[in-house]
Amino acid sequence: MSLRKRIGKKGSYIVEAVLTIPVFLIAVIVMLSIITLYADIEESNYVLANEMRKEAIRTEFITGEFFFSGTTANRIQKASPHIRKLTINDYLYREQYLQIDEVLFLEYDTQLHVDNPLGLLTDAKYKLALMTRAYVGKWRDIDPMSDDDLAGDDSDPVYVFPKMGRRYHVKSCTYVRSAYVTVPLTNALRSKYAPCSVCHSGNAALGTSVCYFPEYGDAYHLKGCRVLSRDYIEMERSTAVERGYTPCTKCGG
Repeated sequence: MSLRKRIGKKGSYIVEAVLTIPVFLIAVIVMLSIITLYADIEESNYVLANEMRKEAIRTEFITGEFFFSGTTANRIQKASPHIRKLTINDYLYREQYLQIDEVLFLEYDTQLHVDNPLGLLTDAKYKLALMTRAYVGKWRDIDPMSDDDLAGDDSDPVYVFPKMGRRYHVKSCTYVRSAYVTVPLTNALRSKYAPCSVCHSGNAALGTSVCYFPEYGDAYHLKGCRVLSRDYIEMERSTAVERGYTPCTKCGG
């Protein structure tokens, strides 16, 4: 190989190195910034989950919702040093939400910043939110179960709609079998029923398969909406009677 060719080949390697190494260094610096921000987000989620768990236990003994939200924010910022701003966006303390009672809910808007020599991808925004239920149980004005009930004697399951009505039904009752129907979404259905706020069925296009309750209710739902799975529950007949349910006028219970 001639001297000119060797010099030319060596020169091309130098040019490639000059072009490639800076790009590689930039990619490494940016990746380190992303990893740092992601680590702070993970740590924030962990702190919020731990604080929510402790508060869910504490609600049985102490009421201190303002202490709860303020302390949680302080601990998140202490554990995640790159969070520059933490703002409470939404907040529920032992309230009814999504058909669940005694809900604890916190939502923060976070702004994160990490320094790097290039000033690339140094800022990020993240919505930090978590919901749980206070560990307080639910008191009911009913008598304790008898020994026979606990032993499973006289087992006689019926079906009730906790959110709709005070009747209990047998499984073959049309109210149970036809709790909801599935139809294509039309303008006529939209004019009669409102969109569900849980599954956001209002975003569905015309012709989409939706579900609604013909016997009660005022909303239409997408398939898979959790409202559809909570329309009725099974319990013993004696328990239903103790809780104030009466026989269905159609099936006799």
